[in-house]
Amino acid sequence: MVAQLLAAVVIAIFTALITAAPTEEPTTSRFSIETYYSPRNKFLRARGENTTVTSNLSDGNIYLSPVTIGTRTFTVYFDTGSSDFWAFSDQLSEKQAGSHILYSPSADTKELGGYTWNLTYGDGNQAEGNVYTDTVTLGTLKVPSQAIGAAQSVSTGLTEGPADGILGLGFSSINSITPEGKAILFDTIKKRLDQPIFAAALKYEASGTYDFGYIDKKKYEGEITYMDVDSSGGFWSVTFDGYGAGDVQAQAMIKGIIDTGTSLIHLPRDIVQGYYSKVPGSKFDDSLGFWTYPCNGGVDFALLVNAYKAVIPAAYINIGATSEGSSTCVGAITETKPADGVDAIFGALFLASQYVVFDPDKPRLGLAPQAGMA
Repeated sequence: MVAQLLAAVVIAIFTALITAAPTEEPTTSRFSIETYYSPRNKFLRARGENTTVTSNLSDGNIYLSPVTIGTRTFTVYFDTGSSDFWAFSDQLSEKQAGSHILYSPSADTKELGGYTWNLTYGDGNQAEGNVYTDTVTLGTLKVPSQAIGAAQSVSTGLTEGPADGILGLGFSSINSITPEGKAILFDTIKKRLDQPIFAAALKYEASGTYDFGYIDKKKYEGEITYMDVDSSGGFWSVTFDGYGAGDVQAQAMIKGIIDTGTSLIHLPRDIVQGYYSKVPGSKFDDSLGFWTYPCNGGVDFALLVNAYKAVIPAAYINIGATSEGSSTCVGAITETKPADGVDAIFGALFLASQYVVFDPDKPRLGLAPQAGMA
């Protein structure tokens, strides 16, 4: 009887404590994820058609970051030119899986019956598959029941690439999951962040960071200049007021997208020609499909907005010799194609000179020179 009475008292006290405990919202978070620089081909001979999203995932150098799905950690692209989150899976053929880490759904995961996804990237790479929900760990955040694309088919370019998947950071309207879109990862986590933003501090030929939930003032100089974003197409679309080539500046409305999944800088023909007209010895090489110039030459390029000048150093624009031992080099500033569907694409070589703040709720984009560059 005494034992039963004690047990009853303990249960009553425990119940009272649970009842009295206040319901707490999850604490907010901020964290930084390192992105690892992965050199690829210095330049490409051709680019594929863009049918779904803009990113050119084989387009030169790329940056890779760790994300955990379930209990396995994958190395993925963070791609602002798309919004699907998918990974190589054990449903792929051995040939398509290659040497990648494979997502293998466990008993704790749930397949969303009838849901599929299908993407074609700007370089022609394709991927498709079915959809599961699983726990995703991004930095310090654990995200339960997040929709994840499990690849059932991928193109050769993706198999041969270094990434085990792609985490899209574009807007949800371009998410390809059908019959209806599920919440994209950033939309899921933003309420748990100190601020509903993320920022990129990519580096030229070096590892950088993505900051989630905060702006790291140590990573840039001066003030951040903000630009309105037109998100109606699902992309981080902004408009610059003009451009600079060396010491010369010109006014021109340049509308394009900020795309971490593309390396190069794709611009309208007249601006590309205007830039290279200031580069001594430059010419367009039909066989390569790129502008070339003496390797010891080159001038800075800048994009202008309000009173701010976002400078891309000449060294960043030189993406290597046309062939081993050649004194002629290839320029990273190249012409957009009609299939791109946009006037301009500002890729990672542009971002590598800037601290870039992505604020989707406004929506707006912030730019400041990276620390040590001003």
